[in-house]
Amino acid sequence: MRKLTRQLPIATLSVFAVMLAHFIFVLTKWHAIPFSGGLPVGQTDPDTWLRLTLVRDWLAGGSWYDHFVHHSNAPLAPIGSPWTRPVDMVIAFFVQLQPPDIELSTRILRASLLLPVLWMGLLLAGMMRTVKLIAPFPAAYVMVMLLVITQPGIWNYFMLGNADHHAPLAALFVWVLVGVFT
Repeated sequence: MRKLTRQLPIATLSVFAVMLAHFIFVLTKWHAIPFSGGLPVGQTDPDTWLRLTLVRDWLAGGSWYDHFVHHSNAPLAPIGSPWTRPVDMVIAFFVQLQPPDIELSTRILRASLLLPVLWMGLLLAGMMRTVKLIAPFPAAYVMVMLLVITQPGIWNYFMLGNADHHAPLAALFVWVLVGVFT
């Protein structure tokens, strides 16, 4: 084990461990889609469902520049959502990795299951990189992991199926800090 930690630092091992745990949880839900009744993965934030609806409209032939969620059932007019097309591209990438004979809505839901794994990995990698730059002692890495584990806000942003923009923004913010300290 000591030889492994010399080759792979503890920060890298902890990032992979968290991503692996996330991925195993994704696999438990992967084949349960489509769901029969109820919310699929406990996500109750309407922003996520609007984002996935916008991506479905775009992939089904909608315009890249059309930022209205036409199928939102809003009472007065379609809801506009112009600020997260980069997140839409990541969702679309995960959709395109799946076989095309699977229904588009199922592929989009499955893509939303993969997003938190990606965002959490990027967030933790950025946090570990920042710690390495400003306080490279072993206890600091443990503190980062404890910070992530004990923060309810982080687990809300990185909840299974959350396709909202908060998680990638959190990861982006941490990587901006890496750039500042480099």
